[in-house]
Amino acid sequence: MDLTVLEEWKTLAKIENARMLEPYEGQKPNYGIVKNKVKGGGPRLSEINRSLAAQKLLELSQKGYTLEEVLAKTNDPIERVVGRARRYQIMFKGLEEFL
Repeated sequence: MDLTVLEEWKTLAKIENARMLEPYEGQKPNYGIVKNKVKGGGPRLSEINRSLAAQKLLELSQKGYTLEEVLAKTNDPIERVVGRARRYQIMFKGLEEFL
């Protein structure tokens, strides 16, 4: 049975792959390793810098405005303000009841 060059390379690759996985008993080398993702609690400033509306919300939040005051100041519907605050991790006084 004659193998083409491509089939030969595929066979060699399978053999080499199996040989590389031998020390790990056939599993991938990083099998079972839990990658701890760091979840910060602060606002995502890199994304806020790209959004003028988010910058305005962050500024109002830092001044200590409540959600009602922010709604009056921005003249946006509550769904939009709460959605942006959630997305950019910005907290206002009185926002907890909407989350």
